[in-house]
Amino acid sequence: MRAYARACGQQAKTDRLDAQALSRYAAAFDLSPDPSPETEDAGVRAQLKDLLRRREQLVAQRTADKCRLDKGQSDEARASAQRHIAWLDEEIARLEKAYRSLLQSSPALSETAALYQSGRRSIQGGRGKVRRVLYLAAQSAARHHAGWYCQLNAV
Repeated sequence: MRAYARACGQQAKTDRLDAQALSRYAAAFDLSPDPSPETEDAGVRAQLKDLLRRREQLVAQRTADKCRLDKGQSDEARASAQRHIAWLDEEIARLEKAYRSLLQSSPALSETAALYQSGRRSIQGGRGKVRRVLYLAAQSAARHHAGWYCQLNAV
């Protein structure tokens, strides 16, 4: 602000002169705040979060059912568990598809996701939940993009 006042030829610094310089600055430049992408995409972000939460629940159920397969069940119980695992696989795939299409509906979020997917990194330590979600996203990308699969295996 002071540089603007000097550029306008104002050398003295008093409250009255500063107020006038601020007024001229506001008139010369549009000072209205830009809409934040976070507020524009808040609804989409909430929906994405819900889809991820539900996916995590289904993955946990699938893992538990797979562990139960080895626990000496009868043939009918084992077949039931296998049908349930197959249904969970389909439901997880459906949620992933919904997640991807919702993500693509927001240009700002899809651009951010593309940036996250463009870097080749290895994750060690840190938060397990975040690491697991990023790993699953990478696996999904590897499944749908052949070039990614080669890059993932090279790491």
